[in-house]
Amino acid sequence: LGATAEAIQWPGSWNNANLLPPNLRRQVTNLSLLINVTLGILVLAMLIAVSISPILQKRAILIGLKHQLNQIRPQVKKVNDLRKLIEQESQSNKLLVETRTTAPYLVSLLSKLTELVPHSAWIDRFDYSNGYANFSGEAQQATALIEQLIKDPVFHNSTFRSPVVSIPNSDKERFNIQVQYEFPGA
Repeated sequence: LGATAEAIQWPGSWNNANLLPPNLRRQVTNLSLLINVTLGILVLAMLIAVSISPILQKRAILIGLKHQLNQIRPQVKKVNDLRKLIEQESQSNKLLVETRTTAPYLVSLLSKLTELVPHSAWIDRFDYSNGYANFSGEAQQATALIEQLIKDPVFHNSTFRSPVVSIPNSDKERFNIQVQYEFPGA
């Protein structure tokens, strides 16, 4: 009838007894093994998906933040430039205020130097910074000028910044002096 035998067994044989030769037996697939392997593959795939999804989410967030950063970067540059400009202006204002507060003292310093420097001498360069006045010029006797500065109580640490140089074909000497000036009433 075209039917094939699956097994030849006899009464009283063990459960899996089969007298058919192996090549004529029907190949039985172990369904439970197939189900277990399939479920194992599915579980493994789900574990991989669960472990990768936070990484993919963080990557997407990072890409979004980079995009936002690129959009904001020109504005940040403008803000930084403005901040630097404000700091520069603030420093300029501080310098202006300091100059304004020291201006009366500088006038008194120049007045005092005018009294001490003889009429035959002159000052051609004058700088004042941090309590020290530096000036240079020409005089007939530069050593006499520094002696007067040393004797005056408002001047301290009066010294030549460089050696006194005689000017050729003249009775004058070139000097460069540094003094510390104590402002009266300051």
